Formats: sequence, C-alpha cells, structure tokens
Amino acid sequence: MKETFINSILLTIILMLSADVKSQNCDHLVRGIILDQHDTTILAFANIIIEGTGQGIQADSSGYYELKGLCPGTYTFICSHVDCEPIKRRIKIEDKITECNFYPEHHAKELEQVIIKSRTGQESTISKDQLDQETLASFKTSSLSQNLTNIAGISTLKTGSNIEKPIIHGLYGSRIAIIQQNSKLEDQQWGNEHAPNIDVLMFDKIEVVKGAASVRYGAKAIGGAVLLEQSKLYTGNKLKGSFIGNIQSNAPGASIGLVLKKGIKKYSGLGWKFATGIQKFGDQSAPDYVMSNSGLENVNASFSIGKDLGKWTNRITISSRYNNSGLLLASQVSSLKDIERALSADIPAIIRPFTFAIDAPRQQTLHSVAIYNGGVRLNEAHNLKYNISYQFNNRKEFDVRRSGRTDIPAVNMNLHTLEMDLTEDHRWNEHVSGSVGVTFMSQQNINIDNTQRRPIIPYYSLINPGIFVFEQAGFNDWTLEGGARMDFLALRSKYYNTQKQLNAPERQFTNGLFSAGVSRSIKDIITVRGNAGMGFRAPDVNELYSDGVHLSASAYEVGDPNLKSERSFKLIVEIENSKDRLFHYELNIFRQSFSNYIYQKKDGFVSTIAGLKLKYIYLQDDALFQGFDLNMDLNAGNFISLKSRTSYVHATNKATNKGIPLIAPFSTNLDVSLHLLKKVENLPLFDLIISGDYSAAQKRFDEDDLFKAPPASYILFDVGIRYSGRTRNNSIELKCNNILNQTYSNYLNNLRYFSPQEAGRNITVQYSFNF
Repeated sequence: MKETFINSILLTIILMLSADVKSQNCDHLVRGIILDQHDTTILAFANIIIEGTGQGIQADSSGYYELKGLCPGTYTFICSHVDCEPIKRRIKIEDKITECNFYPEHHAKELEQVIIKSRTGQESTISKDQLDQETLASFKTSSLSQNLTNIAGISTLKTGSNIEKPIIHGLYGSRIAIIQQNSKLEDQQWGNEHAPNIDVLMFDKIEVVKGAASVRYGAKAIGGAVLLEQSKLYTGNKLKGSFIGNIQSNAPGASIGLVLKKGIKKYSGLGWKFATGIQKFGDQSAPDYVMSNSGLENVNASFSIGKDLGKWTNRITISSRYNNSGLLLASQVSSLKDIERALSADIPAIIRPFTFAIDAPRQQTLHSVAIYNGGVRLNEAHNLKYNISYQFNNRKEFDVRRSGRTDIPAVNMNLHTLEMDLTEDHRWNEHVSGSVGVTFMSQQNINIDNTQRRPIIPYYSLINPGIFVFEQAGFNDWTLEGGARMDFLALRSKYYNTQKQLNAPERQFTNGLFSAGVSRSIKDIITVRGNAGMGFRAPDVNELYSDGVHLSASAYEVGDPNLKSERSFKLIVEIENSKDRLFHYELNIFRQSFSNYIYQKKDGFVSTIAGLKLKYIYLQDDALFQGFDLNMDLNAGNFISLKSRTSYVHATNKATNKGIPLIAPFSTNLDVSLHLLKKVENLPLFDLIISGDYSAAQKRFDEDDLFKAPPASYILFDVGIRYSGRTRNNSIELKCNNILNQTYSNYLNNLRYFSPQEAGRNITVQYSFNF
C-alpha cells in the first residue's frame, strides 16, 4: 500500500514536469549579425553555439545567423571566427524574437604593428616593419617618405624642402618598389628629385620589406619594397569616416584630409570608401633666411568600391593626385662665378620676402591610377588572385625663360603603364604553403613637342613579363622559405643626339634570381630570422640615354648606353624578442654586394641655354653595402615609454675603396613619452613627447664624386603634446620641430650646394576626429 502510494506520487510529479515542459512553447528564436569589433565589417561564416547543448549554427556570407526552436531561459552563447578569440555572452530569452549581434576582435588587424605570418601560421623569414596605428594616424596628411622615417633603417633623399624619396639600407629610386594595392607605382621615379605620387590618406597599412624582395615584386625591389594596402571595405549601413587637419608656422600653411566609408544596404557585402586631401604651404625658412620659391600645393582624391561574397572578391580603386612644387630659386645659376659663390657661401645667392606664390623654376605632376583587384577561393587549399592596373603620369618642369616663355614647360612627359598579374596561393597541408604567379608590365613614355628643348628622357617603350614561385614550410618552431623568379625586359628607345642624329637603340635583359630563408621562434620569446637573396635591376632609361638639362636637379646628366644590369646578393639576419614584453628589441644586420652598381659622378660644369649646370655622368662599379638597424621599446608602466631607432650603413665602391655618394651617415633617435594621465582604457590620454635626433657627419666619401664635402654632425630636439578623448575618436596635437632653431645641413639634400641650411623651428597644430 505504502509502495503504491509512493509510486503514484512519483508518477504525478513526472506528469507535472512533462506538462510544464510542454507549456514552455519552445518556439523562440535568436538572430543577429557578426561584425568586426574595430571597423564593423561583416565576418562571414562565424560559428554560434549554445554552451552545454548540441545546438548551434553557422552564419551566412553576410554574417547573419538565426537560431530557432529555443525555450525561454538564460543561455551562454559562444561566437567564434577564424583569427578571433571566441566570445561568450549570457542571453536571457523571454520574447519570441531576441536580437543579438556579436563583435569579435579580429587578430588580423591591419593597422597594428604585428609580425606578418604565412598561411601556415609560421613566422616569415623576410625582414619586415610596419607602421603602428598611432603613428599612421598622426602622419595621415604627411608624405609617404615622412611616414617611413618612423621606421629604423629608413632615411630620405631630399631635393629642397618638399621633394623626398625613401631610402632603405642605402638604396633608393628604382631600386625600391612601391606597391599600392598590389600595383607597382610607376611615376617617373628614376629621378632623385621625383617624389612618389602616393595619397597616404587612402591606405590603412604601410609596411616596409627590407629583405630580398625581388622574387615577389620584381627587379625594382632589389633594395626592398614599400607595401601600401587598404583594409577590408566597410559594409555597414552607418556612414563612417575621419577628418584630419593641421596648420604649421614654417612653410606657413595648412592641410586637411577627409575619409568617408559606407556600405550599400541594397547589396549585401558591397561597400565604398572615399578619401580626399588638400595642402597649401608657402616658402620655408631656415634659421637665417627664407628659402625663396619653396612653396608646395597638392590636391588628391581616391575612391574604392568592392564586394566580398566569401568565395569571390572584387574591388576597384581609382585615384588622382596633382602636385605643384617650387624649386629653390637660388639653384638656378648662370655662371661659374655664381656656382663657386654658392658652394662657399653661408646663405643662398637669391633671397626674397616670404610668399605663398610658386613661380618658375617649379615642377608639376599629375598622376592617375585605376586598379582592379579580384580573387576567388577555389577550395579550402587554393585561392586565385588577379590584379590589373593602368597608370598615367604627366610631368612638367618650368624654367625661368626669356621672351615670355616661362609658362611653356621645359620638360613635358606622359608615361603610360599597364600592369597585370595572376597569383595562385596554395596550402599543400598544415605545414607547407606557397604561391606561384605570372606578371606583365607594358610601359610607354611620350615627350610632348611643345617644350622648345631637347628632352632629357627619350621616347621609349618596354615590356616586362615575369614568372615566380615561392614556397614555405613550417614545423613546430622552425620556418623554411624559398623562391625563384625569371624576368625578361625589352626596351626600345628613340631620340635625337646633340648632333641632331636620330638614334633608335634596342636593349634586352633576361635575369633569374632566387631567395631562401629560415626562422626559428625560441619558446615564443625570441625569434631569429635569416634570409638570403639574389636580385637584379636593368639600367633605367635615364641611366642609358639621358643627355641634357635635368631642371629639377639643377644638373646636366649624361647616360651610358653600354651599362649592364646590376646584380646583387643580400644576406640579412634579424633577432627580435616578443613585442608584449616590457623591453622589446629588434636587431637587423645586413650585407649586400653589388656587381655593376650604377651611380652618378661629378664631371665639372657645362654651359647650357638654361644657364651653367653641375654635370654628372653615370658609371658602374662593384660595391658593398653593410650595416645594421636597431629598434628598442621600453614600456615602463602606465606613465612613461621610450622608443629608440638606430641605423648605420657602410657602403664601399670596390674600385676606389672609398664611400659611395648619398649614403646616410650613422643616426640615432630617442622618443620619450610621458603619460600625464594614467594610460588606462576608457580614460583620456594626455602625453608629453620629447624627441632627440642625432645624425653624424658622413666620413666615407670620395671627393671626386661630390662638388662639396658632407656637412658636420648635428642633433635636433622636438617637443609635442597630444590629447586623446576617452573614446579615442578625437585628438589634438601640438608639436614643435627643431625647437632650438638649430642651424644644420643635410647631406642627403641634393640642393645643399645652393642652400646650406635646413628648415628652422616649426610649430604644428593638428586635430583629428573619427566618426
């Protein structure tokens, strides 16, 4: 009886529980979108599961997910995506429909300074440095070269106050490949005084490859490569963007930049980005005088639109940049007496009152580019990428001319470039991956016949096909890499020589090269990398056939049609400890030997219709470059941090056993940042930054190469204050460069012969706002 009663009670409880479960009506659903935490771009195919249950679903290509058949209650949801830390979130389900978006923090953040890893997850053996987010944001309206000087081992070759070219380990010009959105920049970069036509505003990542980069990027990467990339297009419905503006006191003027981005709601995965900037600066001043006719103005605009469907990606970028730069008025001389005076004087021969006007001599460029980037994921192990670009570059140089002809350009060239490449990325297994690809470039330079001058650069056309393969294997803490490339270049030129005879030479160059590397990570604390590679570079058309006035350089240049290809072998070793340690260091040691290194050597003076010019001839000799870069960072808690960059290049002409022209001397820098407010997330930042830059005198030079010995060593001090709001969306910065108004001369300035002093004190105020 008792047992029957107990069984009846248990049966009743079970029936009641069963009825209660049925009464819950488990027809609720949770839905939402998976977006990147930083730029709210869609993260396709993320996984969402309910902890402790077998329920889960994968988001679709637009990042949308929907979980149905849920009972009321509180659950722990887990969202995971490749390269992201999983997110756990407690969700209480009461209503029929519950909205819940997830925002994973994507580890492939393209703005932060990270170690680039391969598709196998192993360290790359090639030495690379990337600008951190804070530096890139601060220098958005600055030139590419000014951005790159924040990286150890990078210096700039200058022509006056506005024209700068990056130097990597002593090499510059057409030995450095500048890659914008997978397209190699082609903008008459053969000239020392031809600054890269790049709008930094449009790009979200700037990286420098210091190692042997010719296998991937071709002959013009014999000295390294600069990679500029945009981040993945934002596809959200809300308009986002940023504004940056600054004013300065020396070269008085201002610059503004605006970036906008938005998704197109009607089309999933489709987004666009627009960037534009304007700069206008007047004459710059040295401590003791005005650098007359050193003003600058430029306008640029870029637009990008694309769609990412998961398997297929398509993107089109178009941009145009106009630049008008004054050339130091004192650099144009008419007699030997004028040149002798300029080389010995402490101030320029011509000094006029400050003005915003830009008169002759000046250079004017217009560079436009259209780039298509596409890709398709064939399967989990194979991707196909294809890029097509067209570039147009018009370059004009204006001289001071008689009879009202100053407005007629003395140089007027149109450069047309078509580039195509196809790359197949593959992963054979979890340890081995690689790429194989083909490249093609066609280029044509046309001189416009309205200059009334014989052009320094002839008409020419060239084709440059290539093929490359690159493989990487990673096992535990070891990574091995190897690659090879074959290039063919055919060059046809047509020009009249000084005797008015028509010449139509043809040159062909075929070259093969390779690279190999190894890296090892020791207990995730220290990484050691070693990379060796062979490179080559065919002589540029100016090195072969120039014979005339190069107005921007205030020089008369004579090429050698018999020049051979440069060949080099570079060995680079890098030691780096983990970036998350209190004290971080990165030591880079390199050695690069050259056969047939091409350089300019002085050859007296020559009288021309444009006045008396410094004469240079192109020569070839074997050379050796060796040196080191050292980066050190110390984060001493929340109140102080220190950064140091040190570089040295020892370059030798093996024929003379003396130095090579225009090699940066030993330099070192120290930045001390004092965090006046405790550096804590969600609190404002208020920093005082004190910087010191030391540049030694260049002692290694050949007096037969230069018209004037290198200047003395110097040290400069900068001071700045930066405030960032709690959300980091707005900041204001006050900075004073050369605060002591130090008088100094820069060995790497081509116009130091005519203006022995560099810019004096400069105060800049900059405001930026993200929305």
